[in-house]
Amino acid sequence: GIPDEELYIEYCQLNTGLDKEFYTGKRINILVTGVDSRLGAGHRLADANHVVSINLSNGTINIVAIPRDTPTDFSHLVKVYTSPDSSTFVWDTAYIKLTETRPLKGRETYMDQVELIGGFDRMHYWCEFGFSQAMGILEFLGFKDSKATLQILRSRKSNAAGDYQRCYNQAQFIRQMILKYFKVLDGIGGNLILRGLLAIVDTDLSYDNAKRIFTELRAAGFTSRADQITVQVKPSGIKQF
Repeated sequence: GIPDEELYIEYCQLNTGLDKEFYTGKRINILVTGVDSRLGAGHRLADANHVVSINLSNGTINIVAIPRDTPTDFSHLVKVYTSPDSSTFVWDTAYIKLTETRPLKGRETYMDQVELIGGFDRMHYWCEFGFSQAMGILEFLGFKDSKATLQILRSRKSNAAGDYQRCYNQAQFIRQMILKYFKVLDGIGGNLILRGLLAIVDTDLSYDNAKRIFTELRAAGFTSRADQITVQVKPSGIKQF
């Protein structure tokens, strides 16, 4: 019942392959969200939106990055004034961006929109963190200057492709960290590392479930080879990054 609903559905199908992608086998989708949660702010904008999709049948991982300003399927008519005295106007459609959906509509609805845009059947788990938590994660991973690293990961004005390039860079960073630390999790201190990372973030993923996913992924043949993790950006407006 929303304005231009058919147009929006067509937009989703053209840009995400919603009518083409069918996942087979056992797959776990984890939504990773970086929120803009400055002190004193009463909202938590979803600035970084990534789905770590783990295929437990063939031992591969696909990371899907979604730009923060991607329009969602919530829309309303607005008056766009065409004269200085605000006497003449036309009706136009205004969309709520994905970044705004998290604070305005809540986590569950936000997750539903990620599923729609990314063409996923469902999100099995979610993981969310703000600025201070992100710096804690970076320090935990061994980065000496976590603030500078976070600034680089959040930079978009220096990119010709803007937020598309930024979210692609962030997804590649997640990919690099998985490739680097997956084997470490299999060592003596792996349990402590996994518990430590889960303790820093807000998530509904328990340690037992995280350990089970890790064990099943390794059993499926994942050995942290570079070709076992792919990165996509959806909607796919840009091909080369």
